[in-house]
Amino acid sequence: MMTVPADGLALLFYANPPLVAAGVVAGTLFGLFLLYQLLGLGPRRQRACRRVERLLRAGDWKAALALAHRLCARSRAGTPWQEQIRRLQAECLQAGIQDTVQALRYEDALRLADEAAAALGVEPLQAHRQVIDAALAEARRLFAAANSPEQTAATHTLLANILLLQSPCAEASFWQGLCYIREGKLDQAAAALRTAEETARGQFVDPLLYLGGTALRDGRAPEAVRWLAEANRLDPSCPFVTLQLGQAIVAAKGDSNLAVVALQRALTRLVPLRGDAALLRAWTEFLPEGKSFVRRLATNHSFVCPLLGGNVTVIVRRGQLALAEAEYRRGRYQAAADLFEKLLQDCPPTAALLRGLGLSLARLERYDEAFKHLRIAYEQEEPKQPLTAGYLALCGALGKPKQEEDRPKNVAWAIQLLARFQLVGDADLARISSRLLTEARALRLPVSVDQRIHLCQALVSAYATEPQDAEAYDDLAANAPEAVQSAHAYLYCRAAAQHGFRGRADLDLFARAFHDWSGMQEFFTARQWSFEDAEFAYLQRWAEQRPGTFPELPVAEYPRRAADLLLERSRKQAETGDRNAARQAAEVLLRLQPNHLRAHDWLSQLSYQQGDLGRAADLLTALQQLDPQNPIPSVRRAVIEQKRGQWTDCAACVQAALERAAEKDRGAVALLGARLLLTSIAGDHLSESRLEQAKRLLEVRLRHEPDDVTALSLLTAVFASLGDRARLAALAPAMDRPGVNDLSFQFFAGLCFLAGGNYDRCLDATSRLLRDPRFAAEGQFLAAWANYLKGDRAAAVTALRTVADATDSPSSQLANAWLGGLECAAGNDAGAIEHWLRLTAEGRIVAGVEAALRSSILVAGLSAYDRGGYEEAASCFRKAMALDSENRELRDLLAQALEQAARRFLSSGVTPEAPTLMSGRNGTAPHSVETRQTRQAVS
Repeated sequence: MMTVPADGLALLFYANPPLVAAGVVAGTLFGLFLLYQLLGLGPRRQRACRRVERLLRAGDWKAALALAHRLCARSRAGTPWQEQIRRLQAECLQAGIQDTVQALRYEDALRLADEAAAALGVEPLQAHRQVIDAALAEARRLFAAANSPEQTAATHTLLANILLLQSPCAEASFWQGLCYIREGKLDQAAAALRTAEETARGQFVDPLLYLGGTALRDGRAPEAVRWLAEANRLDPSCPFVTLQLGQAIVAAKGDSNLAVVALQRALTRLVPLRGDAALLRAWTEFLPEGKSFVRRLATNHSFVCPLLGGNVTVIVRRGQLALAEAEYRRGRYQAAADLFEKLLQDCPPTAALLRGLGLSLARLERYDEAFKHLRIAYEQEEPKQPLTAGYLALCGALGKPKQEEDRPKNVAWAIQLLARFQLVGDADLARISSRLLTEARALRLPVSVDQRIHLCQALVSAYATEPQDAEAYDDLAANAPEAVQSAHAYLYCRAAAQHGFRGRADLDLFARAFHDWSGMQEFFTARQWSFEDAEFAYLQRWAEQRPGTFPELPVAEYPRRAADLLLERSRKQAETGDRNAARQAAEVLLRLQPNHLRAHDWLSQLSYQQGDLGRAADLLTALQQLDPQNPIPSVRRAVIEQKRGQWTDCAACVQAALERAAEKDRGAVALLGARLLLTSIAGDHLSESRLEQAKRLLEVRLRHEPDDVTALSLLTAVFASLGDRARLAALAPAMDRPGVNDLSFQFFAGLCFLAGGNYDRCLDATSRLLRDPRFAAEGQFLAAWANYLKGDRAAAVTALRTVADATDSPSSQLANAWLGGLECAAGNDAGAIEHWLRLTAEGRIVAGVEAALRSSILVAGLSAYDRGGYEEAASCFRKAMALDSENRELRDLLAQALEQAARRFLSSGVTPEAPTLMSGRNGTAPHSVETRQTRQAVS
């Protein structure tokens, strides 16, 4: 390397001054740069940040954090350097969090999380969540791995620390509850699980599932149903939930149909699982994602349920056992027996299985088979169950004995077996007790008083009121009356009222019950039974055995109260349409108190309404004898006699009522009597005596009420029926009341004017009838009479034709008869025939036109035959034959007309001589002479 001497530098400077100056400047700047890198604040901070990063990579997060803290303290707020340093601090703290979490120092991790959040200027919740999640993950691992009390205690310690760090914490409380379940501390488990549920607020299914499972295991079945129903609402597809729910419903004796549905749905998904490994997978498959703490654990670890266990076969068998019990409870005993038998093939013969199978077979009345299973179950049970003993006794009593003479011994043994137990509050035990007592009575087996009382107490505890139960109470009262309790009598009365049972001590038991009036009322009211029905049954039976008296009961004025009760009961039953029961209640009252006026009156009404007119008449006769001055019984009997068609008795009753009636009521009674008599002779125009009686009654009415339009109208009808024109005419002034709106009255007024010859006033009255379609035809008929008598025949015929066309009018027949007569008189046979054929056979006879109609039809036929109108003639002869089918001449004439019509038809296109083939001499038609003779005769 060449060395430049000092004087050489000077020479170089002088030789090239710019170059030398540039070099000097560059050297100076380089020196300054080196000095900055060594002593400058920025490069020193940068080198410090790199050292922090190197320390983090080396795993010394504490030294890195300390260096970062010193850097942060030396930097000014708001500068980019400070932001970078804070990020480095956060990275150091994050590394520290991970390190402390791995070391299970969660408190230190939370402190570091707080520092990291402060360094970044954010909320510490996310960092806290990370720490708690890590702690919970460790808790799940510890729970899954715990196989000993020490490991479970370690899990408890960790969960307690988590709850110190974050309270409340739903998942920590949940796992704490499951640890308690594993330890058998169900009360503490329930408290922890309730805390978990309150914190989770229904977002997770597991707390609800295990709360229900814990309550079920602890014997609190109704509470279990509530929790599990809520879990089912949250996740209805989880078979673990529905399985527990079905078991809880069965244990709580709830709706067996719902239990069967839940259990079948669960077993459908659980039965296909094969092996414990499948069960471990099932916890992740069957529990809802994001709503289950157990699923979080089962995703990474093996989960063995502290309640259900880890054996899928055992879980399924429990569900099948519950299903069998549910089928039994809902009365499907064959299905239950099949399930129990299947379980016995796969499981050891436990007492529960044998008991269930025995009960099902007993319900199927397969007593001998059931006895074997129930006997083994009874021997295995500790303590002995009353229900097992009860059905064992029933099977022993009802099974087929080896020898028939052993049956009484078997029944006695059964009763002695039941005597060992307290038979209280169970309907099955009550039914069995009743059946055993029935068998003992059938075999005439002596049963001690104590045994009777003991078995009847079972019936009382179940409030049994079936007929066989009533028989047991009655048998106790008949054999040991001093042992009868009030409850026995109450229940007997209920059974008697319900089923109509009657025993040997019937009235004695009723008396025992009703003498404790207030106690019996309270007993019936508490069970919502009808006290009135029981009282009615007592009164009915008392009336049968002791008529004419009332039972002596501790109730003020009981006879009056009982009478009011029976009457009110009868009226209510009549209002609901049960008239038989209404009559029964009234008959009871009449038997208890034969002189009760209201009972006679009311029962007569009921009998009349049911069509028993004889009984109604007898009751009214008796009532009249009990109350001689009362006209009402006679009036009502008059109505009944009228309905029976006994018009003489009807008139006599009306007369008797008139004699008893007060002066102000006589008119009303007379009017009713007249209407009854007139109604009874509907269609009978020959009963002049009844018409005269009705006339006298109507005159009585008009003396009291001269302006009564109904009485005036009826009196007019009576005079018209009697044909008394003079009296009709005499009534005309009283009927001249155009202001009356009753159109029937106006019709009878017109009839009076017609009889009196005042045709204009008659037409004026009938004009009012024409405004109403119901009376228009009758008005036209009256108008026809008035116009005819005035001499205006055209107007009369016009009115008559209108009436004749009104087929629904009773005057239509008369109008057609009259028009036919007018047409016949005018020589119009066809018109006469047309009108007369509209009449009924009876109408033609009444009008006296039968012979004239036949003659007219015959003449018309012969005339048509003479003209050569053979078809028309045949039609006329047919009509004549319809009126006189036995007339041979008509048949011959019809045959001749038909033959001539046929010949004309056949010969019309063949030969012109055809019409003369049947002609007589001189070209005249056959029978022409006879035809003329007949017409002369008809004329």
